[in-house]
Amino acid sequence: MKLLRCARGKLFVIGSLIVANIVLYAWISADPARDEFRITFLDVGQGDAAFLEFPGGGTVLIDAGPKTPGYDTGERVILPFLRWKGVQKIDYLVVSHPHSDHLGGVPAVMRAIAVGRVVDCGSEEDTRLYKEYSRVMDSLRLPMSPAVAGEILGDELPGRIYVLWPDTGFAGPGGSPGFGGARSNVNNLSVVLDIRFGSTSVLFTGDAEDDAEAYIVARYGGFIGSGLLKAGHHGSITSSTPGFISLVSPEHTVISVGRGNRFGHPSAAVIDRYLALGSEVERTDLEGALVFESDGRRWDRVRWR
Repeated sequence: MKLLRCARGKLFVIGSLIVANIVLYAWISADPARDEFRITFLDVGQGDAAFLEFPGGGTVLIDAGPKTPGYDTGERVILPFLRWKGVQKIDYLVVSHPHSDHLGGVPAVMRAIAVGRVVDCGSEEDTRLYKEYSRVMDSLRLPMSPAVAGEILGDELPGRIYVLWPDTGFAGPGGSPGFGGARSNVNNLSVVLDIRFGSTSVLFTGDAEDDAEAYIVARYGGFIGSGLLKAGHHGSITSSTPGFISLVSPEHTVISVGRGNRFGHPSAAVIDRYLALGSEVERTDLEGALVFESDGRRWDRVRWR
């Protein structure tokens, strides 16, 4: 009887999640002709995945969640979402860095959806997942290039995608030559993007940690101010340094994180830092998928349930 009740309980939870996802997908795909720039931060557990939709149909996918031996977020979450929305092509597929909680679902997505260009941080990893990623990209002959700080993507989009990081040749705080010891930490090579639409902007930082944040502050200063921020490294104490987030000064902060994760993310101290700035902190582990829209003047959190 206990086993039966346990099985029924699991089925109920799974059924509830399926219904919730159907409601989300139906609501999001209800109005294809939009004037707003929309970002959906998907709930992929302990990982990152965000889908960006520009007016006119331009699309960007930044990361695709984790992959484990028994679960591929690309197959189970990202692709059902994209298919429900009728997405035929992703203009830019950005892999912030090659850790499995960001890269995991990417091969499945590339196999199933046309991709205009792949952009990653340029760091090669000796892992089975990275080798699969490379094989799929090569077999499909997908255009790929490493992100280069100072590059502007999206000429064909009604917005601009500024690549802020990585820049391993940048002389950082105090004039220290190059990126130094921070190069050995793949998190600090995360692709950092400042995406502008009208007078609004959103900052994606991957898993960039304190070293990378210090370099970005030294190089860009107040340019990184953004109304919407995807907090670095799932809200870890290793990121979201006071100097960095005070310059960003986000009205909204999104933390993409898994419920009950073994790392203790997000850090309570980090959350307090954002709240002290007056930022509204939203978390995928507590609220599921998060949707934001910009009309070019302001960001609005869109409630889908």
